[in-house]
Amino acid sequence: MMRVRRNINLQGKHLIYYFVLIFICLNMFACVKVPVSGDRMKTNPNAVFHGGSHGGHFFELVNINNNKYRFKIYRDYNENLVIEAIFKKDENNCSLIFDDKNIHNYISHYDDKKIQLYNDKKGCRLILDSLIYDWNR
Repeated sequence: MMRVRRNINLQGKHLIYYFVLIFICLNMFACVKVPVSGDRMKTNPNAVFHGGSHGGHFFELVNINNNKYRFKIYRDYNENLVIEAIFKKDENNCSLIFDDKNIHNYISHYDDKKIQLYNDKKGCRLILDSLIYDWNR
């Protein structure tokens, strides 16, 4: 009888240890900081995050020249450069007015060679004009 009771106590202690370990692991994963729109990149404060909890990119506007926008776009999870390119407005699909001072107020996301910009009622698309760097190449 004593032997059975002792085994039950040991099993109960192991369960408590497992629950504590699981609790600690879940808290560690919950504390991972996910960037939110407007956050600056740690290694490059000129790059601003645009996206949501599903993911996004860091955007650095390098310059504007003759209505062409040179951007560096970085991954959200490791801050590696994805693309550096010059984009231009899709004149058939752009009803926003913006400049280098307020463009980050409108950037929504990067989608395969397009940068989408939005405000409450209007939208705009910047399309790839010339590629400077692409991590795929």
